[in-house]
Amino acid sequence: MRAAGTLIRVNHPRIDELLERADSRYGLVIMAAKRARQINNYHHQLGEGTFEDVAPPLVESRSKNYLTMALEEIAEGKITYAYDAK
Repeated sequence: MRAAGTLIRVNHPRIDELLERADSRYGLVIMAAKRARQINNYHHQLGEGTFEDVAPPLVESRSKNYLTMALEEIAEGKITYAYDAK
């Protein structure tokens, strides 16, 4: 039961939207985790004044969570991935 006037939190982006951008759940998890680490590195380098090949977040997000930012980037088609042919 919820109190009147409280918001129900909806997960966004939805998993079905995200899976349209990846070939599998595994690929989606790997892509999101790597991008979240890149965003984390970017924010840590802001205080140090160094920027080494780390792109800032590519979407405007209300979230402070790096994984959420990465998932929003994936949902909007801002990042993609390809497998190495080794």
